[in-house]
Amino acid sequence: MTDETPRKGRSKGTGDFFAVDYGAWPAVCGQGLNAAVAYVVLARFSGRDNMHTAASIQAIEKYTGMGRERARASVDALIAEIGRAHV
Repeated sequence: MTDETPRKGRSKGTGDFFAVDYGAWPAVCGQGLNAAVAYVVLARFSGRDNMHTAASIQAIEKYTGMGRERARASVDALIAEIGRAHV
């Protein structure tokens, strides 16, 4: 018997971690703390390709306590930064 209690919803064998794009991180942080926090939430719910996410503004609100307007502004800032990076 171990002292560790299994957590509900824990996936087996895949680990509880995710990745962020190392090259994009400085640009994300350049958009401010709210944008960086939103990016981490979006990354947490991204697929294996790290191009699509199941997260939404509501997920950012839920997991960070950030208000809807700030969450939306953060995502808009991230989208605008992506547009500048790919021009």
